[in-house]
Amino acid sequence: MVSKNTHQILNNKLQYSTDAYKKLDQQASKNHILLKRLAPAEPQTEIKANNYIGKPRHFSPLSDEWYNSIYTFNINLLKILPSLNKILLKIVKSYFNFYSRKLEKSIKSRRLRIKARRLSINKILTSKPQLKHTNDQIIITIYTYNRQKIYYLNKLKKIASLTIKNKGFDILLFDSKIQRQKSNISRNMDAIAHANTTNNFAHVHSAETWYGKCIYNEKFYSFYKNYAAKSLREEILSIYIRQLIQFNKSKFDQRFILPLVDLVQKIYNKNIQFNIVDLKYIYLNSYIFSETLMTKLKNRKNNIIKVLDKSLWLFTVPDMDKLAVYNDIYTREKRLQNLRANSVFKNIKNVDVTGIRIEAAGRLTKRNTAAKSVFKLRYTGNIKDMDSSYKGLSSVTLRGFAKSNLQHTKSESYIRIGSYGMKVWISSFLPRHLYLLFISICLFYIYSIYNHMLFMFILFINTYIYT
Repeated sequence: MVSKNTHQILNNKLQYSTDAYKKLDQQASKNHILLKRLAPAEPQTEIKANNYIGKPRHFSPLSDEWYNSIYTFNINLLKILPSLNKILLKIVKSYFNFYSRKLEKSIKSRRLRIKARRLSINKILTSKPQLKHTNDQIIITIYTYNRQKIYYLNKLKKIASLTIKNKGFDILLFDSKIQRQKSNISRNMDAIAHANTTNNFAHVHSAETWYGKCIYNEKFYSFYKNYAAKSLREEILSIYIRQLIQFNKSKFDQRFILPLVDLVQKIYNKNIQFNIVDLKYIYLNSYIFSETLMTKLKNRKNNIIKVLDKSLWLFTVPDMDKLAVYNDIYTREKRLQNLRANSVFKNIKNVDVTGIRIEAAGRLTKRNTAAKSVFKLRYTGNIKDMDSSYKGLSSVTLRGFAKSNLQHTKSESYIRIGSYGMKVWISSFLPRHLYLLFISICLFYIYSIYNHMLFMFILFINTYIYT
């Protein structure tokens, strides 16, 4: 029989051998994985058609994240840059917000209060300045949305289509009845002149009688009296509005920007160059879009849900089915028109918006008491990168949190009952129809260089391929 001590020794040896085997197995597997990683990659025999990696269209600068592109040997200069940027933002906003009380007084019955002016969005909205520093110069890029100009142009259109109200009757400016009365007067005046020349007294008497009936008709006379007075007032008002539009345009004139340049030069001690980009839509810049929403939410009468929903109505989601056709652009062979397009348009930015996401949180209740914090989320479209998510291609990766296809802005403000904040994401991409537009422009460029026959041949190939 085997003693208990012998049995225990055998169990210990068996356990030791089992543990040693497991350790050796783990070490072998680690070595195998390491050798597999270090080994050269095997050549692929087959490459899928959609596995082609397209070249990045546009490399976003680092200023998208930090709003400054600078290389300096002075560490202290980097410390004061955030403070200088805040001062610059205040100066730029003050420049675009200044107004003429003398001109505004002519179209407004009472003066607009300072609080109401701050809560109004009928002004030139500006983004955060993007600065590119060199040794002796700073290039400042500012995006603007001229909401004030749109407001005045809409007023002019409204004046042009106004209705004249006279004793309860709404009559348009070009009403057919009024035109008939005016034509009758002109005909009778011509008849009187003709009768005077021909000494036809009977005809003169009948013409004067009919003319007197028209002139001394009380309703007719009162209507033309009011019509003349209102037309004069509207004409004077339209002249003042045109003066305000010219005053608005003068802020973008180089002659008026020079004092602003001199003031900024004293802050940075460098030469200043301003690049002002006027945006067609308010949602093309996330900072302008978020600041507008923050201004709207400062008014207690506005409901947060209505403000967020109506802001998304400005944006139309593009048809995503058309993007499937755009997939083939990356996998096509480089034809002649594509080579010409690449030689002219090497880097193309994302120009079409695909989605907007808005988050608002804080003391956003209408009550004067500090109630519970509110969180609201609204979005439309998607904020994914079309190249990496939809088409399965590689996209540009930037340093930090910024993404090549995304604009992200955080804003905060406060009201009487507390503070609130907002986050805005705006995504964009390059659509196919714009790519074809760029190719067409390139073809026009080819036409200006080469002869007419080559241009017609390339245009025929381009039409055959993309239709």
